[in-house]
Amino acid sequence: MRGTARAREELEAPLRIDYKKLLLMVLVGVGVALLLTKLAGEREALALIGAARTEFVILALIAESLRYLAVALYTQKLLQFLGHRIGLWPFVELMFAAGSANRIVSAGGAAGIYVRYRFFDKHGLSFGSLAIVLTLQNLMTGVILLSTFIMGLLYMLSRELLGMTQLLVGTAMLSVMLALMALAVALYRHPRQLKRFLAGLVKLVDAPISKFAGRSAYDPKELLRTVKNLYEAVGVARNEPLETAKAFLYGVMTLFSDIVCLYFVFRALGFPIRLDVLVVGYVITNYVVSLLLMPEGIGVTEISLSAIYVSLGVPTSIVVVATLLFRFIAFWLPIGVGLLAMWDLRRRSLL
Repeated sequence: MRGTARAREELEAPLRIDYKKLLLMVLVGVGVALLLTKLAGEREALALIGAARTEFVILALIAESLRYLAVALYTQKLLQFLGHRIGLWPFVELMFAAGSANRIVSAGGAAGIYVRYRFFDKHGLSFGSLAIVLTLQNLMTGVILLSTFIMGLLYMLSRELLGMTQLLVGTAMLSVMLALMALAVALYRHPRQLKRFLAGLVKLVDAPISKFAGRSAYDPKELLRTVKNLYEAVGVARNEPLETAKAFLYGVMTLFSDIVCLYFVFRALGFPIRLDVLVVGYVITNYVVSLLLMPEGIGVTEISLSAIYVSLGVPTSIVVVATLLFRFIAFWLPIGVGLLAMWDLRRRSLL
């Protein structure tokens, strides 16, 4: 009994902020902001900030908030495929809390996974349910990103914006993504291999949970039930194409909410950026950042976003100010909101 109580107390323990990581992010973020502002011209950058249209900044904030709402709807819909129903608002708070934990707690995305697990545990959901939701989310997100990447690649080819090196890199990335999709389909068609794969995946997800909670959530018997539930969830999704389409739409919204936010940031600075340039620049930046290892893309995202949009013909001063304003809205501001959400969830014993 004492061991169980102790494990429960450890599970209830709040996450600790990694102040070294936070300080590093702040220093890198401020350093890159100063560097970019210097390159663009301090006076011109300050003039653009001072003349920014408030209504478009507000619309950018709303668009970024919709991203968290879309992720919450996405997760809620996937859980419905598993036969579970939880209110929407707690999910919205969970997404902010998990995102904030990823940014201010050590071990990268492990903290966000742990926050989700604790939320699921409070609602009586198994570790397997979390594993299924994460698996389905990654699969659907992969399909969305693959489709977006192909469209972006075709667009750049049609405009002759790709050199031989860029074309080879793009083709290699496309081949990897297609191979991963083919692997997912092959595993689904062979339940025995799928069980082995999921066993490794669950152990991988369990690692951060064990680190924070002080105990393992992995149970081999639960894994068998998880595989069974996964096939049942996919069956429900197939039999309810409208609901599946909604889940897919929510997934698309999670990607394009950022793009809409960035669009309103450009409009706030008085620059009516073309839609094709906006989307292509954002998608390419996402893939560049995914290939480089830096906590939360700090520095890399700002430099990549600026360089790519400048190469697409957007004025340097506009790009620099838009990039810094966008990163403040999309990265720094949600940290504070996430901490408030985490506090509220714990206050209501939902985390």
